Amino acid sequence: MIEPKAGIFLGSMTARIRDELWLKAVKGQQSGACFQAWRSPTEQGFQFRTFGEATRQIVEFEGLYLVAISKE
Repeated sequence: MIEPKAGIFLGSMTARIRDELWLKAVKGQQSGACFQAWRSPTEQGFQFRTFGEATRQIVEFEGLYLVAISKE
């Protein structure tokens, strides 16, 4: 994996490694947020999972996932 920006990691890995990294990222977290996305044969070509509170929320609209930014 490479880290093009602090805290942002990109790479290609197996589902097992992806799941292990996810568990390490969220284990014991009291604050912050995590987002993980990977290629998948879905309508948009990816799947994802999120953890914690973030300024942007992923919402489902008519079968598509969109990013919602709060006005606060």
